[in-house]
Amino acid sequence: MRFIILILLGITACLASSGGPDGGGYYWFDRDESPDFFNNNWVDITSTGTYMGPGDDTYWFAGTLSFNFVFYGELSNDIYISSNGTIVFRDVYLGWGFTHFPSTNSCWVDALAAPWWCDLDASEEGGIYFQEFSDHFVAMWDAVPPWVESGEPPYYVTFIIIGWSSPDGVTNSDIAFMYNSSCNEPEGSSGMQGDPYTGTELHYMPLICEPGDWYLLTPNEDPFGTSALETTTWASIKSAL
Repeated sequence: MRFIILILLGITACLASSGGPDGGGYYWFDRDESPDFFNNNWVDITSTGTYMGPGDDTYWFAGTLSFNFVFYGELSNDIYISSNGTIVFRDVYLGWGFTHFPSTNSCWVDALAAPWWCDLDASEEGGIYFQEFSDHFVAMWDAVPPWVESGEPPYYVTFIIIGWSSPDGVTNSDIAFMYNSSCNEPEGSSGMQGDPYTGTELHYMPLICEPGDWYLLTPNEDPFGTSALETTTWASIKSAL
């Protein structure tokens, strides 16, 4: 049961379509940077990937990658998938309680990527899947409902995270968060961190997405060749508060 009172003293929005770098060298880009990125990279793995199993407030070991995935300078080939919308690179459970990025809160593991971190419940509806390809992996949360108060209408979110192999085994890997549903979730966050002091925050209370939304997180400061990059800090990137 969650008892959270949200007092919104003011909402600001960062309207930039790119920013960074964060302390670990990652830049971020969104759908305004490339109209073709979503169609070129979205993949549905519900019929080909490994079903992680029903679950609520749990996590699974998806496997050890056969290629080198480098996350904030660390080889991070062991993939753990949380039912609550996160990928973790350590054998540690993350609950539904979300946080800012980066966070020094000792309740959370250092290295994680969170496309949609909130209280998701895949115990009875929706599915969570994982698949490794030759040079990237995909984790998918398909039509998973967030927890809602009794009597509230349910809704469902569909999103994936893609992690590509490092080009040389040392350079940070590219990561994409991609969404194929509409949602405005008041209690959640999205972003990633390599340690409690280094990370990128994309959303924090609320989480907002529309079909075709995406974020690319990459060490390349101009992956599309057209970016008007704005220097930002983790605390101002796409934050709602």
